[in-house]
Amino acid sequence: MNEQQIVELREAFTLFDTNDDGMLDSKDLFSTYKKLGIIISESDIKEIIKAVDKENKGKISFQDFLDVTMSASVYKDEELQEIFKIFDKESKGFITKADLKQLFRDLGEKPNEVDIVELLKLADLSAEANITFADFKKLMSK
Repeated sequence: MNEQQIVELREAFTLFDTNDDGMLDSKDLFSTYKKLGIIISESDIKEIIKAVDKENKGKISFQDFLDVTMSASVYKDEELQEIFKIFDKESKGFITKADLKQLFRDLGEKPNEVDIVELLKLADLSAEANITFADFKKLMSK
């Protein structure tokens, strides 16, 4: 994992850390899942934290988050399809720039055109392209 990827993961972690305490707790995860349109139980969230929290503090540190992200670089197609559906809410078969902007807004961010173009570049797409599932799969394996 290169330095730029770590910086991007830090930004994602910060987005998820809704109470700005530098750790992800059950409230942070519940809020993030809710913003993404995913309904999840408190017990499932606790299981996620337990599986990731190496220090048994009931919270996920950035290092835990980074370790899990690095080890989760290989997803099964079914898992990727489920993640893809979060972005492709209208089931068009692709993710548009508008879909990406809405996801940023759902997470409480104010995306600009540069943010969106950078994401498209990560998927090796032009600024006007849509992200297909094949593109998404390539992007997730980087």
